[in-house]
Amino acid sequence: TAYEILTCDWSSDVCSSDLTSGSSIVTAFAPVVSAFKNLVIKVTGNTAATVTADWVVISDGTNYKTVAVSETLSTGSTGANGLESGVASNTWYSVWVIGKTDGTVDVFASTSATSPTLPSGYTYQARIGWLRTDNVSQLMGTWQFGRLAYYKVGLAKTSVLPQMDTGLVGDLSVPTWESVSVSNYVPTSTASIILGTIYLDITSGSARAMADRKSTRLNSSHMS
Repeated sequence: TAYEILTCDWSSDVCSSDLTSGSSIVTAFAPVVSAFKNLVIKVTGNTAATVTADWVVISDGTNYKTVAVSETLSTGSTGANGLESGVASNTWYSVWVIGKTDGTVDVFASTSATSPTLPSGYTYQARIGWLRTDNVSQLMGTWQFGRLAYYKVGLAKTSVLPQMDTGLVGDLSVPTWESVSVSNYVPTSTASIILGTIYLDITSGSARAMADRKSTRLNSSHMS
């Protein structure tokens, strides 16, 4: 396989190629699976979320489709517009757009980030986001716009922002850092996290420090 380089004389509108006879040319590139326009995933209650997009690119591994999406996903059901299997507590669910060769388009949630077992008849797929359940297997209140997602206080099971860490830990003079796992607060594909801190003690002379890979204090989090 070769790429063609054309040398053109614009005064005479004549172009010559660097390829020899019999060479094959790369003429097209595959679409980007999971590319989208105006993607929105909104949890609407303890067991439901809406998924909308002007279009999403889905694939069966060989072929590609660009499809519009407007569906409601329920954690109370399995299969299309539901879960791959029964709902579990404290679990991240990847959200997928799925499709059939006849043009049917639905959504689907799986605990697998890469290889969900699709409902019968569905061969096209694209992962587009995530949902999280709490300790009683109900949805945390999250809204996702494009690739940015956040916890929405007062929605579903998000009564307050998730608290990652609290208390007196570490030592700034050494320093001694405390490692804080983020796996319960953001999914595995997260590229960045918006964090918030609350510092209440202004009389003791104590202080606070944060770092991107190690942290003494992480008190609240937005998901992105």
